[in-house]
Amino acid sequence: MTFQAVHGWQDGADGGFRWLHQDEGIPADVTTALERLSGHPWLSSPAPPSTFSISLVDAGGEPWHALTRVAPKGSLPDGRPLREAHHLVSPAIGGGALPGQQLHELGGAAYTAGHVDPPWDACGGDWSHSIAEQIAAGRPLQIVFPKGADALQWWMAIEARLGQQTWKRTVLLERLPGAAGADVVIAVDGSPCCAALRSAPRALLDLATTPRTPPTAASQDTPPIPYTPTLLSAGEDVQMPDVELRPGGPPVGLAALTVLALLLLVGAAVVIVWALDTGGAP
Repeated sequence: MTFQAVHGWQDGADGGFRWLHQDEGIPADVTTALERLSGHPWLSSPAPPSTFSISLVDAGGEPWHALTRVAPKGSLPDGRPLREAHHLVSPAIGGGALPGQQLHELGGAAYTAGHVDPPWDACGGDWSHSIAEQIAAGRPLQIVFPKGADALQWWMAIEARLGQQTWKRTVLLERLPGAAGADVVIAVDGSPCCAALRSAPRALLDLATTPRTPPTAASQDTPPIPYTPTLLSAGEDVQMPDVELRPGGPPVGLAALTVLALLLLVGAAVVIVWALDTGGAP
């Protein structure tokens, strides 16, 4: 069974953000988790984008699936934009519809096959299969896609390849992960989330800035999708990339510096010997 809940602004003397609708049967722990998912980090933006999340929330030790769409919903008299969060929660996967399809229908539009065909040519090729493989392998990803489709459309193309495994992943579309991190974060070029991802010191697959051919088994020279570690908390060590090693030898960069230093020493020795033989004469 799937339950619905709506969190947004209510006018009046006691106005404020609150639950506008909540189906009976939603556990209290799930309601608390949904309140956190209802937030929007860019309320000052003149046109905040819709954000989406696919996550698991705890209900007394039992996981529930939560699909969340946070969309613009008018503004206050002082001009500050408002948003409304619409949630779908269930204790088990229901039906054959994938999360992205259900989130799409939350926006009031019927799901059709055309919504899973974003402009892959702008990325250098169709990355859906390669990205789905990386997600299935458990590699967290942060991705920026070019304009031409919204983040949900890009994700629906990927989840069509990933299938029911999608329900096992935490996916954030146009919103940043918290301390717990996320398996997949997707933003579109030019959005506030995109700007935040580009300024963060973490691996990012930026297909808007650098379109490229997707890696395939027959193209081993194509750079692999980068690994994005879970967000680190204060005091934790930053994960550094491994140094490329040659078999039986030192790191490549160190070896090159060593050879250069030896050549400089030999050159200096030759100059000194010549100077001693000539008595320092020019």
